[in-house]
Amino acid sequence: MAEILTRVFQHYSTQGRVTGVGGLGSPSSSSCCLLLGEGGSGKTTLLFLTAVMAASELGLKVLFLCPSPMQTLPAALQDGRASLDPVSLKKMKFVYPRSVEELLGNIARLHVQDRVPPNLVIVDGLDRYLCAEGEGAGEQQQQVAAHLSALLHDTASFLSQVLTGACAETPADPCRRCQVIASYSLSGKGQGEAAIGDPTLSVVERYFPVGCTLDREHPSAGAQEWRASFSGSPCTVGRGPQLGQQWRLTFSPSGAMECSVISEKSLDAD
Repeated sequence: MAEILTRVFQHYSTQGRVTGVGGLGSPSSSSCCLLLGEGGSGKTTLLFLTAVMAASELGLKVLFLCPSPMQTLPAALQDGRASLDPVSLKKMKFVYPRSVEELLGNIARLHVQDRVPPNLVIVDGLDRYLCAEGEGAGEQQQQVAAHLSALLHDTASFLSQVLTGACAETPADPCRRCQVIASYSLSGKGQGEAAIGDPTLSVVERYFPVGCTLDREHPSAGAQEWRASFSGSPCTVGRGPQLGQQWRLTFSPSGAMECSVISEKSLDAD
């Protein structure tokens, strides 16, 4: 869901409100977005902030799946611009599957639960669930990746139908589809290089037509800087981020995050 990621960037922007950001749930936008970046690029922090934004400001129900709990809250949440409303946080559910089998089970159960499904499903560390070793591990890993990615894609479609049906019964409530965001580590390579060298990633990307890639930039004064860029065709990105628009994410030594839009002039200079 590229729209929500863009809203997070805008919320922490040093430039105030940024134009060119579309609304939530555009009919033409894709249901699945893949967040790519090296380890330590702040993907987990960004996903956590996305979950908080979705629950607190948009009123969405969020399911956050990851291999292990976060030890501390992101420093950005200690900023005055962040709000941790206890009522809103009740819309967030954290589940910690320890294996890909457990993860598959948690996602599959969303198809049969008789309660309001989540509007946003976040999977942090998709690559960690797809690790396989030994003879034939590569082929097995790709098969599991296809199974898991297809299930996530199908789940987003199925739950969107459930949510739309529920909205039809209660017209006062806004119709919001189910969206999926998953993160995947690139092992120090850019998106194109990583996809060529990582056949498992190539399989995953078939089911995630929208991508947001975090590329490392030169650090300044001890801060870590990353460039966030969106990929996908206009029919998949929809009214969310503008194609070609990029953001600079700066993480201070304390972990606090600030964002700024990279102008076309800045891109030419780089």
